[in-house]
Amino acid sequence: GDRDDSWHYTYKPSGLFGWNREEFMYIGEVDSDGRPHGGGFWYDSSFHGECLRGEWVHGAPAGMWFSREYGTGAHFLQCAVGYATARSDCKKDTLHKSALFPHKDQELRFGLGQVEASFAGGFFPFLPAVNYHSQMSSGEDLVEQLLQVYQKRQAHE
Repeated sequence: GDRDDSWHYTYKPSGLFGWNREEFMYIGEVDSDGRPHGGGFWYDSSFHGECLRGEWVHGAPAGMWFSREYGTGAHFLQCAVGYATARSDCKKDTLHKSALFPHKDQELRFGLGQVEASFAGGFFPFLPAVNYHSQMSSGEDLVEQLLQVYQKRQAHE
């Protein structure tokens, strides 16, 4: 990111009981528009707000991150998961779609998905979920990318 700053905000939550203002704070790198970008820590004091430490891209958590929901204590993470597939019904732009009777493609494809999962606390029916996806040109490229992600995670712990 461009700068390393601390940002403090308040907002009015939506919904029936959202009459009290809540606050959130971000400490870390930001882009030229002041949005979280790079490494940083987000803290939201609302009941379903999160304490999220990790990587940000133009205001949204992306890459590797860890999170705890403030009110419930539920824990989440997003991490890189590599895959290889020869399924013809799972193309790179439609990984979420699959056929009842899958067909084999002629070539093996590789990719890296950033997968969000809940690992402690309540059950969330929408998780795990692939939030970001990158196609890799070979198995070697995939392994190299996974090693870079692992080394980056080790450096942050």
